[in-house]
Amino acid sequence: IHPDSNIIGIPLKMLNIKDNIIVAGIIRGGKVIVPGGDDEIMENDKVIVIAADQRLNDIYDIIR
Repeated sequence: IHPDSNIIGIPLKMLNIKDNIIVAGIIRGGKVIVPGGDDEIMENDKVIVIAADQRLNDIYDIIR
């Protein structure tokens, strides 16, 4: 996640994530977080996403 991303610091439950997409993990500082709705994506995180029937090229592809 780039420092200028507009999804930084927003709880996952507040993001308008498309259907059939799951944020399965966040890697932060070498540790894996299994996220819940209150977790936030932060600068320099790596995000693990599972998407059914979709191809994702960018983190913004998960947002409606």
